[in-house]
Amino acid sequence: MWYQNIKHPERKKISYKCPICKKEQIWKGYCYECSTYKKEEIKIHEQELEKRRNYKHGNNILSIDEIFNQKLVYFRHKIMSVGFLISMPCQTVHNMVQGKCIYYAIKKEE
Repeated sequence: MWYQNIKHPERKKISYKCPICKKEQIWKGYCYECSTYKKEEIKIHEQELEKRRNYKHGNNILSIDEIFNQKLVYFRHKIMSVGFLISMPCQTVHNMVQGKCIYYAIKKEE
């Protein structure tokens, strides 16, 4: 068939590095050896990351109206713009508020 002769471009291999031992792997985060045997180093690494962040977790947001008064919120342990949540369907945002997975993002004072 004619489509069997078409050459497809080669796909890039996606690889990530473990932040502790710098070993390559196919998923983000810590490798198996580090997550199993190097708990203290992981704790130190996460403390260093926390120092670099400009915002910290606040309390849960309890209503959709409070979301509109914010510029940034924590969602899934990440800082998100409120525009991201506003673009979602209202019922989805309501369920996330009821499930207590949206938090205030409080600016750290330096």
